[in-house]
Amino acid sequence: MRITSVLTKVFICAIFSLCGLGSNDSLLHAQPCSPDNTAPQLTAADTTLTVPASTDCLATIDQANLLGTISVTDNCSAEADITVISTPTALTNVPSGDYTVIWSATDQAGNVAIVSQTITLVVTDNTDPTISGMPTAIALDADANCEAVATWTEPTA
Repeated sequence: MRITSVLTKVFICAIFSLCGLGSNDSLLHAQPCSPDNTAPQLTAADTTLTVPASTDCLATIDQANLLGTISVTDNCSAEADITVISTPTALTNVPSGDYTVIWSATDQAGNVAIVSQTITLVVTDNTDPTISGMPTAIALDADANCEAVATWTEPTA
């Protein structure tokens, strides 16, 4: 049972039915409530992520992929009920390098845990280069000294 006080703290209460007391079988006993004052346990170990580069040799990692690098638990709230936020929320169009992400986890009682994580991003270029402007076959006539000069536009990559 969830009871919220005026101070917005969540109290967890257990209610038990006492049986075998003769005419008092339906008597309910409430265990004293205790507030949840314990922050979630948030773990965000430094990690390396290797991602393919976009056409401009940069990468983007959204929060869903960043979330895979952390774990969070709480003594009262289920993992699905813990709000996790990262700052920044994503790494957008960034090159290889080290990036700091600040994580905060808030449980249902409003207790907050904050940790810092270094993500080493390795952006890999998986795209083969292309060469354009290659000259077609060049046919030349040699001069009297058996020499010829060929010219063409230099190809680009």
